[in-house]
This record gives sequence, C-alpha cells and structure tokens, in this order.
Amino acid sequence: MSTVIQAEKWQAYGNDFVLLPHSLSDQERMSQLARSICDRREGVGADGMVAYDRIHTEVGCRIFNMDGSEAEISGNGIRCLAGLLKQNFTEESVFKIHCGAGTKTLTFLRAEPPALWFRANMGLPDFDPKALPAIAPGKVALPQPLAIDDRQIDVHLVSLGNPHCVVFLTELLSQEWTCLGSKLESHPIFPRRANVEFVRVADRHNIEVRMWERGVGHTFSSGTGSCASAVVSIQMGLTESPLRVHTEKGELRVQWRPGQDVLIDGPAVPVWRGEFFWE
Repeated sequence: MSTVIQAEKWQAYGNDFVLLPHSLSDQERMSQLARSICDRREGVGADGMVAYDRIHTEVGCRIFNMDGSEAEISGNGIRCLAGLLKQNFTEESVFKIHCGAGTKTLTFLRAEPPALWFRANMGLPDFDPKALPAIAPGKVALPQPLAIDDRQIDVHLVSLGNPHCVVFLTELLSQEWTCLGSKLESHPIFPRRANVEFVRVADRHNIEVRMWERGVGHTFSSGTGSCASAVVSIQMGLTESPLRVHTEKGELRVQWRPGQDVLIDGPAVPVWRGEFFWE
C-alpha cells in the first residue's frame, strides 16, 4: 500500500531538494523516506530532502541527504524552503528557519522569475576542530596536513554548523578533485564525515569552487560550502569581502569579516509540485 505525500522540488544552482510537510519525530522513517524520494531513478530525484513542520514565516525543519543521513544545515536547502514560504506569504520579507544548526534568518531581496533571491545570515564560522568535529591538534585548524594515498594534502577546517574541509588547488581538474573528495569526506579524522570544497582563487574578490557533499557526492553548488570556502580564503589573506563564489552552475555572494556573521546571497527556483507515492 502506498502513502501519498504532497511535495515540492526546488533547486539552487543545480543543488536540488524535495520539500515536504512531515512529522519531525521519527528518525528512521524520515531517513527511509529521504532515500526513496531522492532516488533519481525510482523517486523524484534530489540531493536532499527538507521536512518542515508547517507553512509559516517561522518554521522548524529537518534536512536529510540523499543517502538518508541527517544534515545539521544546508544553506541552499533553507533558501529553497524560504522560497516556498515566500510564495505562501507574498507580503512578508523575513523568514526564520529552525534547523539542527540553530535558527537562521533569511531576508527576501528580489524576484527574478522564476528565481527568488534571499540573503541568509549563517552565523559565526568556527575554526576549532572540535566544532566539526575533527580529530586534529590545536585550536585553530589552518591548515592541517592529511595523508591521502601517497601524498600529503593541506586542508583547512571550519564549521558553519556542519563540517567543512577546504582544499586550495591551482587547477580544478575533475579527475583530481572528485577522487580526493570521496577520500576526504570519510577520512578518519572526521568521525561524522565532512563536506569538501576545492577552491581556486581567481582574484581578491572572486573564487571558483567545486563541491563534494557529505552523503551526496559531487553536487553543483552548496550554500554552506560557498560560505566555508569564502571565510577560509579571507582568513588566509587570499581574498577579501565581499566575495563572489563561482560554482559550476552560478554565482553566490558572500560577505564576512572576522568576528562577524557570514551573509550569503543566492537564488531559489521552484521546479515541481505534486504527489509522491511511497511504498
């Protein structure tokens, strides 16, 4: 017997999410649903699932990766949820979303149909390895040398409410970063795995980033990944705020100065609305 689930699909520069109203209490059932609905052959197909508790300007949500694992936060995911809320509350411009990483405030900026643009306050970045968590010496992890196969990779660790591992490369060759991404995601220093970003600095206000997402693999864009890449490059003195983060599908804009919250501007685009028949 099938359960009929009302859902919507939104995307942010190719990082796509199924958004649905659902009970937020049953962990195993939610994980199973995420694996089913995110399946790109037998389900709707998405990088992740965002389950929210109600349609309101202030909502609670839980975020799941396509493999069923739960994420503390997704910058693109909460922006997509803000887009759905904006469609229901057209006169409102500020939305508060409660997720595993705390409460995030998103402010509507403009409409570029079909896209809706928001600025999200992502809070303070944390460079302490314990915040990720990561098993690494020292309080500030800039950088950490990791052994991968027969080479040593310098990685930069930061938490945006979820764990990030940033690697600087002079060229973003797919055969290199995709291979490194899977190995770094599950490296023994990350007990809960990590999101991995590969960064090429173009100039003081522009970086190019490739994303390897925990529980997903290669994805075209990531909100928290863009923030992590930006704050690490600024912290290292390689760039300065404001910063344009060029993903494979489009440009996100990040503002940050040490000691301040991270702000990110980006779009959310509706894709589909309908019913999912879950066995």
